[in-house]
Amino acid sequence: KEQRYHNSFISVNSIYRGRNYNSKSNKTTMPPEESNSDITPEASKRICKHMNEDHYITVLAMARSVAILKPGWKVSEARLLEADLWKFTLQAVTCSGAMCEMQKVDFPLHPPLNYSSEIRKRMVEIHNQLLQPKLYWLIKPQSVINLFLLTAMAYGELVLGIEGMESAIDGSKKYHHMATDTLVLVLRCVFWFTVCVHSIEGVYGFYHSRTTLKLKLPGQLMWGALLFIAGFPVMSEFTPLVQAALAHQQEEATKKQA
Repeated sequence: KEQRYHNSFISVNSIYRGRNYNSKSNKTTMPPEESNSDITPEASKRICKHMNEDHYITVLAMARSVAILKPGWKVSEARLLEADLWKFTLQAVTCSGAMCEMQKVDFPLHPPLNYSSEIRKRMVEIHNQLLQPKLYWLIKPQSVINLFLLTAMAYGELVLGIEGMESAIDGSKKYHHMATDTLVLVLRCVFWFTVCVHSIEGVYGFYHSRTTLKLKLPGQLMWGALLFIAGFPVMSEFTPLVQAALAHQQEEATKKQA
């Protein structure tokens, strides 16, 4: 028993001699050489295989965020090649029509990892960060036009009402030749049709951000809200992500059946 305690003391001592201990933060910081060797080549291969097979959409999102693209080109495929504590190395396939090129890119980790066991948590953070919708999409020209028209129609339908809309239209007869009641009916139908379409898009975004993209609740709500508010301009950003994820799932399912 005494021998076991003695061996334990020696092993703990040897650990602290190989690391810098910060008494203020109560944390141990590994020297760069030891930290780098914490992810062995074998562990890196396992991580890459798991990410490429089960979390492909995260790998694709990382590649899209760091790849250098020519005008009119986009990242169509990506693979994780290597993982260490400071960066992930990826191979990105960029295409423009039938022309495609490969480029090797690094996705830096800020801050770097301390141990390989932190990779899973960091990957989840990266996944939710990169796949969340961007609020600046709402100021795209098409989004601004959609918002303006939807707001104007909502004001007429919900605030002015039928009589208010007819009165406003009667005051602007020189700009149209349609009967007032017909024009009001058309505007009301367009408004409610738009609301229905945007609602369907919002539900679609919420559903697929949860089941296909595997985002947390804030990301699900953001996709649903932005799709409801802006419609097509945001949908054009969302659909390629969902299609890529579903295509990879189908490809992996086919491989398992073969």
